Amino acid sequence: MMQWTTLLATLLGAGVAMGTSLLVQARKDHRQLLLESRKHKRDVSSEWRQTRRDLYAGYLAVLTQARSESRHLSENTEMSEAERTQLGRRAFVRCYELRYQLELFAPAEVVNPALAYFRCVRSFRNALDRGMRHTDQEFERHAEQMKDTLADARDAMRKDLELSQTAGDGE
Repeated sequence: MMQWTTLLATLLGAGVAMGTSLLVQARKDHRQLLLESRKHKRDVSSEWRQTRRDLYAGYLAVLTQARSESRHLSENTEMSEAERTQLGRRAFVRCYELRYQLELFAPAEVVNPALAYFRCVRSFRNALDRGMRHTDQEFERHAEQMKDTLADARDAMRKDLELSQTAGDGE
C-alpha cells in the first residue's frame, strides 16, 4: 500500500508542477502578445501620423508654390494674357492630386480649412486670369484672404498632428 501512495503522491506533484509551469508560460505568452499588440498599435499610429504630416506639408507646399508662380505671372507685363492664363493653370494642376489625397486621409476638421485655402488660391489664380494685376486693390484683398485661410489650414493640421501624437502616447 505504501508503494502506491508514494507513486500517487509523486504523480500528483508532477501534475501540479506541470500545470503550474503551463499556467506561468500561458501568462507570459499572453503578456507578450499584449505587449506586441500595443507596440503594433503605436507603430501603426506613428506611421499614420507621419503619412499625414507628409501629406499636409506637401499640400501646403504645392499650393504655396502655385500661389507664388501665379503672383510672378501677374507681374510679368511682357507675356500675353493667353500665355499667362495657360501657365497659371499649369502651375495649379499639381494641387489637385494632393487635394484629393487630403480629402481621403484627413479628418473633416482639417479638410474644411484646407479646402478653403485651396479655393482661395484658385480664386486668386482665376482673378489673375481675368486680368487682375499686382498693383490692383483686389490683389491685396486676395493676398489677405490667402494669408488668413493658410493660417487656418495650418492651425488645423498642427492640431490634428498634436492630437494624434497625444492619442498614440496614451496606449
